[in-house]
Amino acid sequence: MKSSTPIIVRLLLNQFVMSIFGTMLTMSTIMSDEKLCAAFSSISLFLYFFLIYHTLWDKGASDVISSQYTHKKSISRGFIISFLASIPTIVLTVIFSVITKQMTATSYFADILYTLSKLAISLGLQGMYYGIANIFSFHFGFYIITIFPAIIVGGIAYILGYKNIRIIPEKKKQ
Repeated sequence: MKSSTPIIVRLLLNQFVMSIFGTMLTMSTIMSDEKLCAAFSSISLFLYFFLIYHTLWDKGASDVISSQYTHKKSISRGFIISFLASIPTIVLTVIFSVITKQMTATSYFADILYTLSKLAISLGLQGMYYGIANIFSFHFGFYIITIFPAIIVGGIAYILGYKNIRIIPEKKKQ
């Protein structure tokens, strides 16, 4: 997995940048219309998934070439890479979920952790879901569900790249 470190870092940076982009898009419409806010959130999600798809499709395609000269790569490698890139989100979501469950016994420390983890998740790591999360009133279960699409898209993209199947057609060279 050492050779996957640059890909994991790239996926983390893509997530952070798309989170900021999604937050900016949805913040501009959050006060006016809930449906428009969700639509902008959907646009940022589409772009985020496209970045994941493109990154891991390329990784799958390059692994086919390298596997011809070295040992065969596992077809599930894309899921593993996506999972490793999602670890910060998973950790913060678990913290957020545990603290949300414990909010009945409110303490000052729990309240600070709750606020910080909610901001880190909803704005710093999952801002592309912000408009959609607004509809669900930022329920902690929603953030648990949002972990899986990125892992699934990444795994499928890697498999498609490994098998050289294109969803987006390649530009024809003239």
